[in-house]
Amino acid sequence: MAKTKRQYGLWDSPMSPEMMARSARISDVQWAGDGETLVWLESHDGRGVLMFRSPGSCPRPINDSINVRGGVGYGGGAFQVFEQAVYFAARDGRVYRCSLHRGLPQAITPEWGTVASPTVSPDGKWVAYVHRHQGVDRIAIVDTEGATWPVIVAEGSDFYMQPSWAPDAQRLIWVQWDHPNMPWNQTVVAEASIDVVRGTPIVEETRIVTGDLDVACQQPMISPDGEKLAYLTDKGGHWNIALHNRSRGETTYLTANNREYATPAWVQGLRHYAWSNDGSEILAISSREGVARLDRVGVDGTVEPAGIFEKYTSIEQLSLSSAGQVAAIVSSSSIPPRIVSADTSGAETIERFGSSERLSPQQLSAVQPISWPVDDEVVETVHGLYYPPTNPDFEAEGKPPALIMIHGGPTSQRTAKWEPRNQFFASRGWAVLDVNYRGSTGYGREYMEALFGRWGVADVEDAVA
Repeated sequence: MAKTKRQYGLWDSPMSPEMMARSARISDVQWAGDGETLVWLESHDGRGVLMFRSPGSCPRPINDSINVRGGVGYGGGAFQVFEQAVYFAARDGRVYRCSLHRGLPQAITPEWGTVASPTVSPDGKWVAYVHRHQGVDRIAIVDTEGATWPVIVAEGSDFYMQPSWAPDAQRLIWVQWDHPNMPWNQTVVAEASIDVVRGTPIVEETRIVTGDLDVACQQPMISPDGEKLAYLTDKGGHWNIALHNRSRGETTYLTANNREYATPAWVQGLRHYAWSNDGSEILAISSREGVARLDRVGVDGTVEPAGIFEKYTSIEQLSLSSAGQVAAIVSSSSIPPRIVSADTSGAETIERFGSSERLSPQQLSAVQPISWPVDDEVVETVHGLYYPPTNPDFEAEGKPPALIMIHGGPTSQRTAKWEPRNQFFASRGWAVLDVNYRGSTGYGREYMEALFGRWGVADVEDAVA
């Protein structure tokens, strides 16, 4: 069929505002202990609802009235699945436990303050979590049945996040930091030795595992054999994977500065990587110029693309099952968010569509990473993501009008994920540019810090350029 000639910006679009507004918001996905059941969190009219899908069954909700939501900071860290139960943070400030198959949620912490990041010990006896009350943050532990009063493990720093257990359940690690720092400026990884005396967990020793001036760390996880600690650090100028050998006291860096292996820890509960079940490698999300891929990172420092989720350019909340299956929330500039799983052969299954996906990729704009020069002593190049006007039913002559989009933050970043706002305008004949101005993340720490002391100046210069 012949294309209709019409001025840019006046094309009839197949995308409506209702299509954008009514998509499901999926924020996390995890495997249950059987390696086959999948649990995820989605939002229904502002209420967090946990869903699960067992083998041979259709998805169904777990909670009816309780609002599932991490309540510390900007949110996140809403739940963890352990064996056949889910432990979740609720809007009322309590941690709940609920069987995946039958029974109502049972509160296991008292109703005071707010909570996030419930993390079950490998022996299934304890839940560590982040707690905030009257402006004070801490790490606490409670038994999985909620029979005892919670015990404070760490307190005194301004902020805490990402508690994680050692395989023997005798060590707990986490990230902490203090004002005026943010979690992408300077943090430390701390560890506590935990003993249980007459049914009560006792902190025997607390120490700093790693932490340097002007260095940020996040997402510490101990290897399945308990000997190695992996964590993400920007010590080299970019987010990379570090590996600390406990017995030798040595730290090595498994990845180099050509890709970013993390994003700023704006929220609790981020998962950019996962240990393989045998501890021989790490499966990790990396990105370059806002385009993500999945990598296999060997403990010997070898890095290669995993060959999974290759048609997607955004990968979030990675989860690895006990059977070696992978799941994540994925999307691209022309594919709305989905939950997709992949088995050990790499065969993929779509577990949950986030929208109706009634439009074909040909009707949508394919994002293009671009860059342009600026006159600056620190940074010579500025980056962005360009969406050319795209509509198979129309054509026009000359140059299209452009919309220059500026993200908030400033340490945010526009990435090559599904952006319905941009598709809305691109399908109408507009050129859309998401500017990742100086101060954005995803291009190294030097680029992020290039806006320090120059807010409202350098970022405006980048948009003008």
